[in-house]
Amino acid sequence: MQNGQLRHRDDGRPLAAYAEQVAVICPRCAAPGWVAAHWQPYQWQARFRCGSCGHRLEQGQWAGAREYRGHRACGHCGYKWVGAGKRFESAPAVPPVELEGCCQRCGWRGPVPVEVHIVRDGAAVDPHFGLALALQVDTRAGTVWAYNREHLRSLADFAAATLRERGPSVNRSLFSRMPTWMKLARHRVLLQRALVRLQARLDGLPACPAWPDPA
Repeated sequence: MQNGQLRHRDDGRPLAAYAEQVAVICPRCAAPGWVAAHWQPYQWQARFRCGSCGHRLEQGQWAGAREYRGHRACGHCGYKWVGAGKRFESAPAVPPVELEGCCQRCGWRGPVPVEVHIVRDGAAVDPHFGLALALQVDTRAGTVWAYNREHLRSLADFAAATLRERGPSVNRSLFSRMPTWMKLARHRVLLQRALVRLQARLDGLPACPAWPDPA
C-alpha cells in the first residue's frame, strides 16, 4: 500500500503459468471437474477424469472448437485460391474431408479438401482440451473467468488495486492480455463482484487430483 492506495505490480507471468489445474465442465454429463496438467520440457502433459460419469481425455484429444479449412485451384478457370472452411464448437460425429468452395473469379463451385485446425481464440475454455471452464460468469461488460484458485487470487489482487504498475517485458503477461474493460477504473466494482461469485463457485467444487493421477 502506498499513500493509502493498494498497489499491484505486473510480474510478467503469462496465463499459461496458471494452467496446471483447470476447473472445467465435463462435456458428457456437465458435471464440474478438473484438468490436471504438468509442464515437461517443451510440452504439456494433461489429463481429464470426470468423477461423475467417468469420461476421460488424454493429452492431444482436443474436445473444443475446431475449424476445417483448405484451398485448391479452380476446376474451371484454374484460379489458384478457391477456399472453403467451417467451424465446429466441438468434435463433429463425422469429420468432413471436403467442403464446397466458390471461385471468386468465375463462380465455379466444387469440393475443396480440408484439414482440421484447433481454435484457440481466447474463449473461456481450458487450454489443454478446449473444455468449458467451470469458473466463468457473465457481466454487463463481458465474461470473467479463471482457471483455478491461484488464478482467481491474482485477478482479485489486480481488481482491488488502485495503483497498477507494469514491469519490464510484460507484453505477454496475464494482465497485459486482459480485455480493456477489466482495466478500467469504472469497472473495478463490477469485476470484484464477479470474482466474489467465482470464489463461491470454486469453494463448492471437488478438490483437484494431484499429478500424476494414478486412476
